[in-house]
Amino acid sequence: MQTLSRLPFRPLPFAIREAGTRARVVRGWTLVLSLALAACATDGQRSEETWVDDSPHASAFVTVNGVSLNYLDWGGTGDALLFLPGLADSPHIFDDIAPEFVGRYRVLALARRGVGQSDKPASGYETEVLVEDIRQFLDRLGIDRASLVGWSMGGNQLTGFATRYPERVGKLVYLDAAYDHSDPGFTSLLTTYPVETPLTAEDLRSLDAIRDWMMDGWAKGFAWSDATEAWLRDIIRVSPDGNVEFLTTETVRRALLESLLSYKPDFSEIRSPALAFYASWPPEAYVDEEAPDDVRAKVHDWLERQVYPWHRQSMERFAREVADARVIEMPATHHWCFLHKRDEVLREMRRFLLDDQP
Repeated sequence: MQTLSRLPFRPLPFAIREAGTRARVVRGWTLVLSLALAACATDGQRSEETWVDDSPHASAFVTVNGVSLNYLDWGGTGDALLFLPGLADSPHIFDDIAPEFVGRYRVLALARRGVGQSDKPASGYETEVLVEDIRQFLDRLGIDRASLVGWSMGGNQLTGFATRYPERVGKLVYLDAAYDHSDPGFTSLLTTYPVETPLTAEDLRSLDAIRDWMMDGWAKGFAWSDATEAWLRDIIRVSPDGNVEFLTTETVRRALLESLLSYKPDFSEIRSPALAFYASWPPEAYVDEEAPDDVRAKVHDWLERQVYPWHRQSMERFAREVADARVIEMPATHHWCFLHKRDEVLREMRRFLLDDQP
């Protein structure tokens, strides 16, 4: 791990793809889902009957902006620390790391509209609306000021909230989330993605089957955990015959992806101290050693010619534009860096959120 300021960077590919233009967003969701779900190296199957989510949180609901949102509350005292998940992800993805901050914060995680147990209206997924959801959520809980941690698409909400309500923000932590996905360079690298990870009906035949598909995916290198199991169970429904369907509808998936691709962040307007992790994915995150040589060559060429340059530009821009920025490059990891390299991420987050406090 390297702490970087205004220096050259070795970059990473971001974890979604839109196949073509926004008009072709439906096809793009296949890979969005692939990237959002992929994981590997399980420590054993977890049956439908015996598994229990034992993360020390309460699950509750609050109605804001006309919708009911699910949130997790680990308790704690002090200022609020709010975790925001990725595009169609459950807040349970933070079940492992969020409790580590209870000693100094009241720790919460919010399921945005359209995902998990939250309401799923057909509209209202623009970043401005999602930011307003956060404001009203904090108001309902009586929280005047909070530090925010966002993963993936959650970074857009961090930036949007921090620039609109700077007086309500303590610190910001971007977990591989400080990107401008409206940049044509991002669209270009998505449209040339060289590897497909198809999701078939067979993969949806049972909870075990979808888990196996994820574990056999191309985001390799970390163990399946209770956090990923809780995350999985919160984003799917298992029917009486055992088949699996995802809770986020196709309409909402399209709207969320459109929101991601259309938001233009203005990092220069951020007034809060900000810590940004950038995960640098190696070729092995996409293809294994058994892949044909030509496929491996295509992945390497795609990374070197398109992904790494865009990634480098993203890091340089964030370090340049944010007045009080701390940028950390994490080599040889992937979009789930806070799971894959949990200890390193927690160390830097503690240093930023806890050790720097008066």
